[in-house]
Order: sequence, then C-alpha cells, then structure tokens
Amino acid sequence: MADKWEYDNGLNKNNPNDALVDNDKDGLSNLDEFLNDGNPKKEDTDDDKMLDAFEYEYDLNLTKDDTLEDKDKDGVSNIEEYADGTNPSDINSFLPPLLAPNISIEKLTNTSIKVKWDEATTDISVLPYCLSSTVPLPEDIHFVNVDCLDNADDAQSGYMDNLEADGGFIINNLLPNKIYNFRMSFVRYRYPYAEDVVATSAEMTIDTKTTNLKVNAGEDAEVVFGTNAHLIARVEGNDDNLDLVYSWKENNRELSSKSFFLKSDWELGTHKITLTVSDGISTVEDEVIITITKEATNTPKFTLKKTGQNVSYATSDDGDYEMGISLNYTKENNNVLDRVTGLKWADNADSNSTQKSWDEAKSYCVALGNAWRLPSREELSSLVHYDNYNPSIDKSFHYTAFKSYWSSSQSLQNTDNAWVVNFAYGTEGTSGKTSLNEVRCVATVDSALANAGEDIIVQEGEDINLSAIYSTLSNLIIDYTWTSGLEGLWLGIEVMIEDYFDGMHIIELTTTDKNNNISTDEVIITIVSDNKEIKKTGQNVSYATSDDGDYEMGISLNYTKENNDVLDRVTGLKWQDESETNSTTYSWEEARDYCNNRGERMPMREELSSLIHYDNYNPAIDRIFDYTANGNYWTYSTSKTSYRNAWIVNFTYGTESTVSKTSQNYVRCVSTSIPATANAGEEQFIQDGDSITLSATNTIHKEYVDSYTWEEDGEVLGTGEVLELDNIRDGEHHITLTIRDLAGNILSIDSITVTIVYNNKVIKQTGQNISYGSFDDGHIEGGVPLNYTSKDNTILDRVTSLLWKDTRESNSSTYTWEEARSYCSGRIGEWRLPMREELSGLIDYGSYNPAIDESFIYIANANYWTLSTSERNSKSAWIINFAYGTESTSTKTTQNYVRCISANSPARANAGEDLFVERGDSFNLIGSYSPHKDLISSYIWSEENIELGYTEILPIHDMFDGEHKILLTIEDDEGNTDRDETLITIVSKQDKLKATGQSETYGNFDDGHYHKGYSLNYSDNGATVSDGVFTITWQDDGDTDNNAQTWKEAKAYCASLSLGGSWRLPTRQELSSLVHYANYNPAIDGSFDSTANASYWTLSTSDKTDKSAWIVNFAYGTESTSSKTSSHYTRCVKTTN
Repeated sequence: MADKWEYDNGLNKNNPNDALVDNDKDGLSNLDEFLNDGNPKKEDTDDDKMLDAFEYEYDLNLTKDDTLEDKDKDGVSNIEEYADGTNPSDINSFLPPLLAPNISIEKLTNTSIKVKWDEATTDISVLPYCLSSTVPLPEDIHFVNVDCLDNADDAQSGYMDNLEADGGFIINNLLPNKIYNFRMSFVRYRYPYAEDVVATSAEMTIDTKTTNLKVNAGEDAEVVFGTNAHLIARVEGNDDNLDLVYSWKENNRELSSKSFFLKSDWELGTHKITLTVSDGISTVEDEVIITITKEATNTPKFTLKKTGQNVSYATSDDGDYEMGISLNYTKENNNVLDRVTGLKWADNADSNSTQKSWDEAKSYCVALGNAWRLPSREELSSLVHYDNYNPSIDKSFHYTAFKSYWSSSQSLQNTDNAWVVNFAYGTEGTSGKTSLNEVRCVATVDSALANAGEDIIVQEGEDINLSAIYSTLSNLIIDYTWTSGLEGLWLGIEVMIEDYFDGMHIIELTTTDKNNNISTDEVIITIVSDNKEIKKTGQNVSYATSDDGDYEMGISLNYTKENNDVLDRVTGLKWQDESETNSTTYSWEEARDYCNNRGERMPMREELSSLIHYDNYNPAIDRIFDYTANGNYWTYSTSKTSYRNAWIVNFTYGTESTVSKTSQNYVRCVSTSIPATANAGEEQFIQDGDSITLSATNTIHKEYVDSYTWEEDGEVLGTGEVLELDNIRDGEHHITLTIRDLAGNILSIDSITVTIVYNNKVIKQTGQNISYGSFDDGHIEGGVPLNYTSKDNTILDRVTSLLWKDTRESNSSTYTWEEARSYCSGRIGEWRLPMREELSGLIDYGSYNPAIDESFIYIANANYWTLSTSERNSKSAWIINFAYGTESTSTKTTQNYVRCISANSPARANAGEDLFVERGDSFNLIGSYSPHKDLISSYIWSEENIELGYTEILPIHDMFDGEHKILLTIEDDEGNTDRDETLITIVSKQDKLKATGQSETYGNFDDGHYHKGYSLNYSDNGATVSDGVFTITWQDDGDTDNNAQTWKEAKAYCASLSLGGSWRLPTRQELSSLVHYANYNPAIDGSFDSTANASYWTLSTSDKTDKSAWIVNFAYGTESTSSKTSSHYTRCVKTTN
C-alpha cells in the first residue's frame, strides 16, 4: 500500500500488519481496498447502497454507481440482485417471479374469519390486506397505507409479519349484514435498495349477512314398532327464499337430507333426533324425541287441526299462530269422511233432530252396526270450527243443530255427568246423563285415507309442492300417485311441479295400501299472475296532499281489445269482456266453476282491483271494457276473517269489500295470455326537433324475449328494448313494436302513437289594440303581426309556418274527438289535429263571431277540437270556441268542429306587415319574422322584378309617393324558395295646417276667433283638383259622387285609376284636410264639383279593429270608423311632382 494512500486514509505506513485489517467492516481488507480503489473508511465507497465486499466478490465497480446496470444480462438489475441475495454476475442466479398463492377464508362466525393461503412464504416479509368496512382489528395487526378496492367506501388495511401458511390469521368483530370485498398483497421486501415486488391475490367476498332463520323439528312422538314416524322440518324466517340444506342425525349418524322423511325401521326405545338447517349464512338446530313402543296405548292420538280462526284478537291466540293441519272433509252420502283423523262421521236427518239420554245415545250408535260408536270428547271437539257459529262446524256437515252433542267421555268429577260439545258456538261442558242432547255417531276407518292437502294459490313461475304426508295410516301406504287429467302424472309422497301454466288445476291423489285398499283425494292448484307492477290510477288531479293525483305514479294503462277479451299489456292478463260479464250473477262456487269450464279462472283480489280506474265511475273501469255492470264482481280471494266470505270489487265507484260466498254477484274471468306481452308504452307528444325515446321496458316476462323490433308502415326504425330517434317529421306516427323469442317466433305485438308537434314559441299579436285596463293586450300590443296566405283551400300562417285546412267541412261537419283525429290523419298528406297552443294561436281578440282573421273563410262561431287531452281528466280534451275566442275542455264523446293542420313545411318568407310612410321618411323592410330562419340561406327584396337588396333587414330611403308592392324571396339550404309580399304606401307629408273655413266666431277661442292656417289654394283641372298647400292632386270626376264600394274595392279602384300618375286611397289626415267647416251639404270647398253628402273611404285602418277603417262624411265634415265590408264613396289622391 502506498505511504501517501495510507496517510490519506489514516493508516500507519510503518505498520505492515494493517494491510489485512478491515477498518470499515465492509468485508474487504485495507489491502483489498487499496488494490480496488476502495475507501477503507467507508463500507460503501461509491454510495450506491451495495457494500464494497459484495461488489468486490461479484466483480462490480467499487467506485462507480452501477446499481441499475445488469452485469449478467438476466433482466434483473445489480441492486435488485443485491436486495434478493443473488449473484449479479451469474445469468442463472435470480429469484423466481413472485406469484400470489391461493387465498382461502374460513368463516368462523358471522363476524369473524380466518385467512389462510396454500404455500409457505419464506421470502415474503409483509402481508397487507384490505377490507371494505371500518373493522376493529386485532392488536397485532398494524395499519399501513395500502390501496383498497374502489368500491370499498369505508375501507381499512393492515399487515402481519412473518406468518406461516398453515397458521393464517384471524379477523374478528366484522360488522353484521355487510358484504366485504377482500384481497391480500404478498410483498418481496427490497426496501430501501429497490422497489418492492408485490403480487396481489384475487378479490374475495365475505358475507356477514345474518338471517332470522328458525326451525322446528316437530313435537315429540310415540310410534308403534314397525310403523312410520313422520319427521317434518318447519322453517320460519327464510325471507329471501335462500336454498336450505337439511340434515337429520341421530348420534352423528345421518338419517336424511330432506325437509321431511318417513322412517319405520326403528329400534325399540327412545331416539334423540337432531335437525340442522343452514341457509349458507346461518345454521340453526332443533331436537325431537321419537319413542318406539311395542304396541299402541288405548288412548287415541289425534293430529292437531287448524281451528279456523285466522284473525288475531289478542297476542298468542289461535289467529296469531294459526297452526295445525288444514281441514279436509269429504261428503259421502250420509257421512262425512275426516281425512286428517281417519274418522267417519254420521251426517243425516237424525244428526240434528234426535235427542237422547247418554245411555240411549250410546245404544243408538252401536245399533247402527259397522263399528259405529259415540265419539270421545277429544274426537267430537275436533269438529269445532272456531270461525263459524250457528253452527260452529265445517260446511261439509249439512245436519248440525245449534245445541249440545253427547260424547262418550264421562266427567272425572261426577260420573253421573258426561261431556258435551255445543255447536252453537263450539263450547264444551258436562251434562247429566239423563238429560236429552243431540247425537252424532262416529266410526274409525281401518284403511289408509289419502290426504292431498289444502288448496294452493301459487304465483306464476313458482314451484308447486304437493304433499300427502297427512294421509292417515301412512305406514300401510305403498304407493302415492298424483294425476291431473292428461297434463301430467307424478309419483311419491311429496312431489314438486315446475313451470305449470296459469289457471285452475284439479290434481287427484291416489293411494294404495298393503291390503290393496285404494283411496283418492283432490287438491285445487290455482296459478295466478306474478306481476307486481303498479298501474296509474287514473286520478290525476290532487284533492289532498300526497293523494293519487299529487303523485300520479305507476305505469300507464295499456289495453287491447281482442274479440271478446281485453288484453292488459301491463300485467299480461287477458280478461273476459262479453255480454255475460254484466248480465249473469253467480254464487262464489258457481262463479269459480263457470270460469274453470271456460278454461279460465276467477281473478285474485289484487288482479281484479288493478282494473279500477279511479277517474271514472258508473263504471269505474277503462272504457275499453264494453260489458261492466255497476255492481259487485267476485274474486277468488277468500276473506282472512271468515272462509265463508270472499272479496268482491264494486265497479260503480271502485270499492272493495267481502260478502258471503252464497250471495249472487257478477264474474269476469281471467287467464294469462302468452309468455310475454309487448308493451310499447303510452302515447307521446313530442315537439319538433326533440328526440323520441321508444321504450319497451314495461313488457311482461322479458326473460322470454330475444329481440325487439320497432316499425312504421312496414319500415324498420330500429331494434332494442329502448330506441332513440331523431329528426322525425311532424304529424302522427303509428309505430309498431314486435317482440320475438330465440327461435324468431313472434310472441306479441303492440303499437304506440307518437305525435310530433310544432315547437314555434313566437307570440303573435292578439288583435286587441285598444286598452281597457293597465297592462292588458291593448296596452302592451306586443308580438309579431299576423300574416296569412290563402291558397287551394289552405291557409299558410307565415308567422309559425303552420298550414291550416280551410274547406266547407271546416264549419259544416262535427265529430267526436276520436273521429276528429281519424278525419285529419286520413286526409291526403301529413295532416293531424292541432295542439291547444297551435289552435289558440289563430284567435284574433279584436274580432268576434268569429274571433279569427278574415283570411279564414269557413269558420263556425262554435267549438273546435284540439289534440290536447285535459290534464285533469283523460276523458276530456281542450276546445277553442271561435265565437269570442274562449278556451275550455269538453268530453271526448261530444260533437265539435275540426280544423286540421300540417307542420311539415320548409322555411317560409314573412315580409312583415304593410306600412304607411310619409314622403321623405326612411323605413326598414324586415324579414326577421320568417319562421325557420336557421334554414334560410338568402333574402332578396324586389319591386316589379327590380332587386332592392339582399339582407334580412333592408333600410329604404326616398321612396316615391304611392303604393309599392315589395316582394321578399327566401331560399333555404336545399334550394327551396318561398315568397311573401308587403305593401308600402308612401303618403304626403302633412306638416301644414290649413284654414278651416270658419271665419265667424260663435264662442271665445274657436276657429273663427283665431282664423289661422294656410289659405286654401285649389285649382280646378276638370276631372281633377290640385291642392296648392299640400302639393297633391285629387280626383273630381263623375265617379266621385256615384261609385259606392267596399274598402277593399276602393283601394283596388284607386290603384287602377287612369287619370295619369299613381293614384291611391287618401289617408284620414289627407282626406280630412278637404273639410271646409264653413260649408255643409257638402262641407268642402266649391272648387270640387262632384261631392256627395255622404261618407268617403280613407286608407287609415281603425286602431280598435283591423276590420274597420276611417271615413269622412262630407255632409257636415264628421269623421268616424266603418266596417270595411260596408259601401262608401271614393275620392282618390296622388302626389303632385
């Protein structure tokens, strides 16, 4: 080692022994450091986090940061090999990729889990995990910043060090009723040398949901050796209909995995049976004791039957529990067979008319033979039906007195008394044996009796469970056969039927015992619709907070008439609708049989009540039903309070109640139509330019549907359950929805009407231009001037671009609302009924009888239909009365006039209203009121083929006196053109006051007092008179005092006058300037030779109504207005150049 190097690094140049010393403890001697340019005072000479000894050993550079280099080219950097402990100079020396082992979770309880993985993790330093809940974690778990899953809104994370695979770790205190998302990240720890290697496990789910599952293994039982014991699991709290796993065990020996089972091969003695039921979340247990004896005891054993009380009047009474086996009686001639107890009861005329003492009663029964006897108290009391009285017994018994009946059971307190059961109210007591009471004899049936169970009502799509477990003497039965006509055959004591079709089904059970005795019983299975949709009630006006009208929720009604049926497309039910529906009444059982014989069924209460339309009455049902009485209709739903009553729906006002099943009521049978029923939704009104959303989301049984096709007039618009359409033309569109199954078969078809209406929001002038109160129409007088063009029995509204029919039928034929719709849509072209907003836009408030512009020729002073249905009552629609322009609603069945509309017009020209301009004033030609301006590409203004300008608004200066017909031509983007005309009248400038002619004064400060103004200056030219004050020339020929005509005719007359120059009708100001107040008959200067003592037209329209114009009467020089259709004289004028 050089002396200087030793000196620089603090070594002793005189000590040869320090060459082998490792001063910095980095694994290299001082001599090795010297030979490799290392620093003997630093364990990492180049500060690259790799010790000098490691770099020396594997031939790396001690003085250069070569951490990111890969010396052996194996894809792992030098620093990563250093962190992993592998050889950076050996291409075959590296750790294998880190893979996350498979994670398993053992659920210890509902709130704790144990996490395990399937292999040792010797090179893994940290095991983070993430849970989507705020979980109190064990003390030995420390929090670290580990990213949780995105849906873990309240996530926590933690880690545990140095865990073995077989040990795992436990997380306690999870929150109940949550679904946790869980994953683990396995980390190869390289910090601080390099980035850690992380392998994350797949996401796992932990469900801590709890249930209210309860199980009852049944009552302890005593069974005779060699006979069957019935073991039945009764489960409560499976609210979510989860799949259940059953396990019956004795001493951990599995007996059965079914919900029930029969077992006869018992050993004598007591058997403790454990029942375990699991729903995958919770596991519950119960026990039952079965005692096997050599022979039956003398005490008869009775199965507990339902009492018949199914309404609860107090906690834990019969109605609260409603337990036991359903009653099952069969009437056989003069007997009633009890299929629950296996007893046969006498039921004949003697059963309610023969009173005997106790001894006589016993003898009477024995004398009947065939093992007839007096029943025990327990047997007789089993007949009591607590939901009935007078008598309190099942209706299968036809002969029952409201009195006490003898039993064979003697009183334990007094042997002179015996127990009786009183069937007036089902009470029990004792009676002296010598007293007289009624008798009902009983006999035990020795053979097995089939018991098919109680009638079942099942919703469509649910499985049907048939059970014969309550058949008597079942230990003798060797065969159970279930049949339903030609529809099916099933074998077994319990069977399950899947996918049975809608309707009422009578299924027969046949049992055969060891002695070949055959017994039959029936059960009625009724399959009803499973539809839970809420339909709109029809009440759409609110009478109180939160009533139907306030919310108006639910699915819109959608019915289709099909021959004698009505298909409800909301529920998928098909309803009978024919003359018998409102003409024939039945008892409940007669109604049930009537529907069953039709291949249909009686509706449930929920189904029938869904037909109620609360906005109707007499009857309260949609009008598509043709046959509905204002009376009660049966439902299949029996009253919960009394099985003798059933629910009815009264369609007078839509009320529901219960009545006796023996009463007479109407019936409307029902069936499920087809597996899937198309529903295209309710009718839509869409404004022009808005998109249409077609939706079949309310289609019934969509699980059967593979495709949805929307068409109009045979053209396919699109496919899919929901379809959006743009740029649909105005008018009514009848769109058809077709649904098909996987095989392409059509399942159902429905249609919808979509009406596109014009969306123009322009406010037109009302026509009222005189004010009768502050801020009324006449005060404001806003809006766009009216502009109509008549052509070929149509009138184009150039403000809205709407085209209106104006034919003789417009004021001569009346229709109902539906007829009016059909009339318009049946016209050639795209015509429809107008919306309320559109039709009311025609009202002219300055007119009445009719209140509409005079451009409309065929108009009645009466009501006209609109397409707009009333928001309060769908049976009414809005109408417009054109006598005075009023709006109201009318029942759709009334007769009103109709004026059809078409809105599919292109851009239209609107040249604005006619103008009167004084000579020398400037003005603007305005095309801004042209509708659909967004489509207009050019404007051309012209007069007599001379183009004046090309802008939407064109300023005009110095136009000469007279009438000017200005034409506006517009062109749209597609080259379509349209024209409109405006009349500009240039009149003389009246800026001078002429002397009135009154030179004598009759009072202070009148004309004669002042006698001001310019002196009159007229020159008689023969057929004309020149006015030297205003430089205008007046007509004064033979026509002036003998040519009376209307205002319109007068305008045309002046425009065609051939006296040289451009003649026109004078303004009010111009004509009144001729009045000479000193004269009368006529009140005009003597220069005028031809003047009638009558009224003369002016060009000036009245400010009160555009139906009138100002006139000047030259008898005395008065001024007033007159209807433009009346006749007056004419004196034309022209401006003198």
